[in-house]
Amino acid sequence: MRSFLLRVRFPTGTILVGGHSALPGGLSSSHAEDPRGSPFVPATALRGALRETLEAILRGVERGACDSGSGIDPAKDPPGTQPRACTADDGEPCVPCRIFGTRSPKLRATDRSFSSLILGDAK
Repeated sequence: MRSFLLRVRFPTGTILVGGHSALPGGLSSSHAEDPRGSPFVPATALRGALRETLEAILRGVERGACDSGSGIDPAKDPPGTQPRACTADDGEPCVPCRIFGTRSPKLRATDRSFSSLILGDAK
């Protein structure tokens, strides 16, 4: 397996990785901290941001990409569709499912239920 170092710098301040959390007025959201109190971005947040970005890019160029490994195509499937095996890439699992894994309730012999991409926390 090949490895690489992904370095992310934020010269203007802090990072916001996906989502929104409503807080009462006057309070600020807490950040993830290691045991020494230093802030970090959890690997799960990085993984989710990378997957969502890849899915959006693929959909933007009209390539198949399901929603977060669910097998559901948000452009074609109606709300309430149940998760299933991903076939968004011409009958095969989409690229994000092949890289990041799937939530499918039933896997084929060649499918993964886990990610082939291993990330660490960003410090």
